[in-house]
Amino acid sequence: MADGPNSIAAKMGAWFSAMSLQLLSRFFEKRETVAHLSPKDRIKKYGYRSFIGGQNPERWYSIGRLQYFFLVSQGLDHSHSFLDLGCGALRLGQYLIPYLDENKYFGLEPEKLLVECGLFHEIDEKIVAIKKPRFAHNYDFNVEPLHEFDYAMANSIFTHMTQSDITRCFQRLLDKTNQNTKFFFTFFEGDSSTNQWVESHANRGWHYSFEELESFAHGWNLKYIGDWGHPNDQKIVEANPIN
Repeated sequence: MADGPNSIAAKMGAWFSAMSLQLLSRFFEKRETVAHLSPKDRIKKYGYRSFIGGQNPERWYSIGRLQYFFLVSQGLDHSHSFLDLGCGALRLGQYLIPYLDENKYFGLEPEKLLVECGLFHEIDEKIVAIKKPRFAHNYDFNVEPLHEFDYAMANSIFTHMTQSDITRCFQRLLDKTNQNTKFFFTFFEGDSSTNQWVESHANRGWHYSFEELESFAHGWNLKYIGDWGHPNDQKIVEANPIN
């Protein structure tokens, strides 16, 4: 019998579509409720892992490992100087700090409480004492006293940022590069006309085309890599300073 509008399959399909829309609506309603809390209140209410998208252990560790193995595959060596943009509670840092040489890891994280949670819960204090990672806490992309970096990673950072803030990030980091610097960042590929907000926010998303990102990155050459196994389908790009 041919499937018609009143068939079981059609009814089930309509039911699943309606349920998906309801769940999606609830997700965005919850996200907006969370978004109105201050960063510190969100961390205290939902936990430091959930604040940066680590709602369960598998998600927390898998994205950290994904970044680590990707960077090593791109040539990151223990002797390189590394900048972790938006390092949070050390989802990547817990792997890189033990791997890198002393004083080679630098994390930029505006919310100091996240780093404190990461240092306390995610990495052995003896490793921290030996490797001496350094941190800065600001929203201005000020990475002093870092002299320069060989590699950098911004996972799920530009996905929460406005055009002006992304442009400012590229401008501020340019002075800290060398001729071999590799800066990797992820983004949501899509129509920027759907972006609804005027201020960057950790619980809201922005979409851009690769061409738009190229226009933001004055002084940089961008290479589109694309898919790299991110569970939220974030695409990845390599940026190199134009010498």
